[in-house]
Amino acid sequence: MQYQISFLSPNGHARCLAEAISKILPADTAVMDLEEECEVYAETQLIGFEMNEVSIRAVPYRIMELLNKLEHHNVILFVTSPFRTNSHVKDLMEHRIEPFLPETCHYLGLYLCTGQASEALLNSLRFHAEKNPEDKQAENALRRCEESIGHPDEEEIMKACRFVAEILKIE
Repeated sequence: MQYQISFLSPNGHARCLAEAISKILPADTAVMDLEEECEVYAETQLIGFEMNEVSIRAVPYRIMELLNKLEHHNVILFVTSPFRTNSHVKDLMEHRIEPFLPETCHYLGLYLCTGQASEALLNSLRFHAEKNPEDKQAENALRRCEESIGHPDEEEIMKACRFVAEILKIE
C-alpha cells in the first residue's frame, strides 16, 4: 500500500475531503477515521482535520499522535476552517504542526479550505454578539462563520483533489 488517508472529522468536513481524495488514489489506499484507529500502514500519509475554536489554538491530540509516528514518511495535510482561510492562517497552522513532524519525515504541504462552523460555535458567537453589540471582533467572527455554511463546497473539494494530484504527480 502506497497511500493512507487518515482524518479527524467531528463535523464531517475532513471526511468529505478524505473521501473525494481517495477517489483519485489507487484502490488499495487505506482510509481511516482517527476516532477509530491511529495506525500507520503506508509510505505516504494524507492527514485531514477540522479547525474549530479549540484547534485554532492547538493541534488536536489524535493528529499529534499520528504525526509523531511518521518518521521517514511523506506527509500531506488537508484542513478545514470556519475562520479565515488565507495564507496567514495556513502559515499559523503549519507553524503549530511543525513541532510534531519528525525531522526525518518529508512534509509535502497543506491544503486549507473553508469548513462549516459547528452549530455550537455559531450559537456561541450569536449569543456573544447579541449581548455585546459594540464588539466588532465578535460581529466579524460571526459573519465569517455564517459565511462558512455549506462548506467545503464542490469547488473546494475539487481544489483539494488537484492539490494532492499535483503533489503526488497523479493525472
